[in-house]
Amino acid sequence: MGEFNRTLIKDAIIFRDLLLTSPSVGDAVKRLPSFTPRRYKRTVDLLATLGFDDDKQRTIERLESFIEWRAHEHFWDSIDTHTDEVGCVLKSWTPDSDGSGGYDLDGLKCLKNSPPPCNVIAFIERNRGVLESLVDAIGQGDRKNVVSAANAFERILSGKDIPFGERSNCYRIADTLIALESPDDAEIYSTDGDVKSICEILGKDIYEDSPRTA
Repeated sequence: MGEFNRTLIKDAIIFRDLLLTSPSVGDAVKRLPSFTPRRYKRTVDLLATLGFDDDKQRTIERLESFIEWRAHEHFWDSIDTHTDEVGCVLKSWTPDSDGSGGYDLDGLKCLKNSPPPCNVIAFIERNRGVLESLVDAIGQGDRKNVVSAANAFERILSGKDIPFGERSNCYRIADTLIALESPDDAEIYSTDGDVKSICEILGKDIYEDSPRTA
């Protein structure tokens, strides 16, 4: 949920602001290529899901509705099964009401010098076996962020570090934890190549936009 809030909702806020300064929906969409490829794809997917059209005001209203209260409903309606073994506090993040695209961090920070308000330590210990195998497999990869995750897990599993901290280890290992936590028969959607690499190693299915071919 935290990942969802910090990406798709923020993209919706950014596109809403883009639309407010554009003469039409079409003009705003034409300005999308200035986004990063991942943000561009997420924004287009969101707009398609919300059913946007050439009516600028109606599109703005749909975006604001999504930003303000439909986001959680949209998330839960899009999945069949959800587990929350880790219980990360960041899943409670919601966008600021001022439309800035920022988030209220009060009470939601997980600081490295404080006990974590989650179950990440127990979760990692329960999955120690697969994570040890994962470290060996990822360590041979060529994606910088994936190798960074492997290095973080290696230090955690050997007792040299702890698996939480603001933009520290928990930030680097989050994609792996999310993939591990998902049900075995789930298909994981992401525009992040690092996530896809991790899922391939874990044997987790990736959701494909187009039908798979044999």
